Amino acid sequence: MKRKDFIRELIKKVREENIDKAIDYCEEVNSPMGHVVAAGATKFALALESKISTK
Repeated sequence: MKRKDFIRELIKKVREENIDKAIDYCEEVNSPMGHVVAAGATKFALALESKISTK
């Protein structure tokens, strides 16, 4: 998969669905870039969840 296509689809997933669907998409792609983005998005989602639950 081309990087440009990957990024375009990732942005679409985040905008239309949610961060969990974007993470699932990254893992499905099974590429080094997908793994890196999934790891970062997972940490972001956990931090966001933690911030929301402490308020």
